[in-house]
Amino acid sequence: MTKYFCFLLFSLSLFSQDISIPTQFLQDGILYKNLNIITNQLIQPITEFNKNQKCIVIDYLGRDNYKIKFKDWEGIVTIDDLLVNEDMLNLFYDYQDKERGRVIAEEEERKRKILETINNENSQELEQKKKDSLAHVKAIEERQQEAQEKGRKLKVALREQKRQDSLAHVKAIEERQQEVQEKGRKLEVALREQKLQDSLAHVKTIEQRLQKVQEKGRKLEVALREQKLQDSLAHVKAIEERQQEAQGKDRKLEITFNGQRRQDSLVNTNEVKKKAYRSTAS
Repeated sequence: MTKYFCFLLFSLSLFSQDISIPTQFLQDGILYKNLNIITNQLIQPITEFNKNQKCIVIDYLGRDNYKIKFKDWEGIVTIDDLLVNEDMLNLFYDYQDKERGRVIAEEEERKRKILETINNENSQELEQKKKDSLAHVKAIEERQQEAQEKGRKLKVALREQKRQDSLAHVKAIEERQQEVQEKGRKLEVALREQKLQDSLAHVKTIEQRLQKVQEKGRKLEVALREQKLQDSLAHVKAIEERQQEAQGKDRKLEITFNGQRRQDSLVNTNEVKKKAYRSTAS
């Protein structure tokens, strides 16, 4: 602990020296008066500065914030506003060492106080705490054993329940299967009966249509015979009419022929008489 305490004193002495690191602004910006440590935000603007203007770093405040001197003002800017050089990096590292030493010293002090508190407790209190601790451990072990026993019983009960549920499930499935089979059997019987009824109705319908077709065929057959008879009578009548016409023509031709024969006979008789006359005269 003495070593860390000396290191802390060295760091404090280092930061107690005046810091003056020349640099310049890297960009245009604003110089602020204060820093909100909680939000790490710069507040209360003082003045503006331009890129490449000179300034002096006089302190590093942590979390990338630097305290600088610009003309007649002292204020705070961030690392983004400054051209960083080697001296500024050393200042940063010195600050980190200082913070590390402070944290170590605080931790050592905290441990020292804890040890002093423990050493100041009397032996009776320590013994009681030990007993309480053992009793607490024993109670935890007993509760753990109880929990394990309950877990074992729950596993056994769960397996038995699963077996019972499985048997009940199987029985329910068998009952539903029987119900389905019975319904299937009834449906099959109903289907056969329906098919029989449908078949009979279909056959009856076919017979009725067949009777209608046969009746139509019979009527058509009668009509056909009647038509044939009518056609036959008409044909015979037409033949008779043509025969009568032919006979009439034959009679006319015969009369004409007979008349022609008489004419021819008279002509011939006259020719014979003339020839005979001329012969007598000569």
